[in-house]
Amino acid sequence: MSNIEICMECKPSIREIIKMNEDELKKFLISHGLITDIMKCPNCQESCNLYNESIKKPDRSQTNYEKISLTNKRLYWRCQKTKYVQGNKRKKLIKCNFMSSFWAHTFFAKSQLSIEDIIHFVVFFITSNAPKTDLLQDEFGFSRKTVIDWVNFMHEVLLDWSFRNNSLMIGGEGKVVEVSESKLGGLICNGERVYGGQWVIGGIERSSKKMFIIPIKTRDEETLIQIIRKTIAPGTKIVSDLWKSYDSPPQECFLSLEGELLIPTNHSESFIDQATDANTQNIERCFRYLKRKIPKNKLTEEHYSNYIAEFLFVRAYPNIRDRIHQIFREISIMYDPTRLNDKRNYYEN
Repeated sequence: MSNIEICMECKPSIREIIKMNEDELKKFLISHGLITDIMKCPNCQESCNLYNESIKKPDRSQTNYEKISLTNKRLYWRCQKTKYVQGNKRKKLIKCNFMSSFWAHTFFAKSQLSIEDIIHFVVFFITSNAPKTDLLQDEFGFSRKTVIDWVNFMHEVLLDWSFRNNSLMIGGEGKVVEVSESKLGGLICNGERVYGGQWVIGGIERSSKKMFIIPIKTRDEETLIQIIRKTIAPGTKIVSDLWKSYDSPPQECFLSLEGELLIPTNHSESFIDQATDANTQNIERCFRYLKRKIPKNKLTEEHYSNYIAEFLFVRAYPNIRDRIHQIFREISIMYDPTRLNDKRNYYEN
């Protein structure tokens, strides 16, 4: 068994990550679940041993941890356990010949970059402000294609985190949630958007600041109600705009939901409703911050989802040390090194 436990609350700084030597970086990666020194054979459930393809006679006195080298891409797991199986007439001795690359299913699989460069790239990506592509290209000296590929890998991790967290409801009895809509991006001519952009619906819980932002294709009551039921708990006091896109009064839509209530605010009249003191300034402020992070050029729907996921992650972890720790934990969730998909039967005579 490994003596290195999974890290749950470390707070590494950028400087600490950059100054790590190979052994320190190896412990960091194992403790955050990006690599492992323990592997169970998917066929016989026995412990696998780590081998170096370039060494014909491995040192069996070394532990798997000692064999790990971050610069060696030719490491592999192997199981050679034997067992007796009853045949037609007598028992047969069979051998498990399971084999898998040490780097398979990890965040570093099939990459030509060094492990150190990838780790530093992740840290710079998650701590720097947009636009990032030029900054990362200048900092690391990678080709633009390489930088874009790794930025996309990071966005996949953030989208995975966003999908899991957007499924959690906010609000509840006695809590207030602000709900509003906004259009992100799009080319603007003479003060009016000509084409492009992405409409989103967002909500924020005033007490905890938990929030959601969901891209939408159609702005209608059915879409609105579906999102509200999915993201906001019953009994929540909802503060929202009077949207012109709905035929019936918005309060009728919200009051049809059990335990929920709408307090309308019309920004064309006042930012704060004079009668009820209701406003949606918190969610509107978040929309403004999000728009600053999005490039002005034409983007696809996928691009907007990426920027939304990144914005929500950074907002959820405002402390840089917490953010660095969490991004590596999220990478390990999506790229689990212990997940071996090859379930073929490797037992042979």
